[in-house]
Amino acid sequence: MIHLPYTDALCALTQPYCLDSVPEGLFDQAMGEISLFHCHHTPGYERWLNANGLDAQDLETLDDWSRLFIVTTRLATNAG
Repeated sequence: MIHLPYTDALCALTQPYCLDSVPEGLFDQAMGEISLFHCHHTPGYERWLNANGLDAQDLETLDDWSRLFIVTTRLATNAG
């Protein structure tokens, strides 16, 4: 079984959309954890990040996840 402790903690929150119930930094930690998981286990993911101006090291300290969303949106737009 895959263990992603920050992601598990975020998913265990009873009110994840209530800012007061999310410990500071937990969302960023969970997103970084999930994204790094994909770098190691999803073929082409890290190459895709690199092609869009990000790398695996950026994911450890990224706190503006809209940068990842912009990359995803660009990919979806180019695919259609």
